[in-house]
Order: sequence, then C-alpha cells, then structure tokens
Amino acid sequence: MEILTTVIFGLGTVFFGLVCLIVLIELLHFVVSKSTKKQPIVQTVQPPEIEEIDHKTLVVMIASAVAEELGKDVSAIRIKSIKKI
Repeated sequence: MEILTTVIFGLGTVFFGLVCLIVLIELLHFVVSKSTKKQPIVQTVQPPEIEEIDHKTLVVMIASAVAEELGKDVSAIRIKSIKKI
C-alpha cells in the first residue's frame, strides 16, 4: 500500500508541474502577443539595382573566375563560347 501511495504522489506531482508549465506558457503567449499587436513591424525591402554589363566585361569576369577555379593563368585558357542558362 505504501508503494502505491508513493507512485500516486509522484505521478500527481509530475502532472501538477506539467499543468503549471502549460499555464505559464499560455500566460507568456498572451503577454507577448498583446505587446506585439501594439507595434506592428513593417519592413520594405528595396531590390538592389542591377547594372547592365557590356559583353567584354562579362567575358573578362567569366574568364577570370574559370582561370581561378582551374588554378591557371587567364592567358592559358581559351573560352570559345558563352551561353546564358
């Protein structure tokens, strides 16, 4: 009988603690949601302006990136064509 009483008190304590946590979380949710409704955050994001790059500059940039990746000098590689994907 003593073991059963201990088990019941242990389970009761655990469930009481869980109920207290639920009440505390709901209270914090209520407080936080009430404070955020007063100050709505509105952000407008401006897309960056894209400059037009001429063909020669584009070829130079691609050639230098490929040469860097290959570990060679730019004059050591030859680009025959560039296709937009």
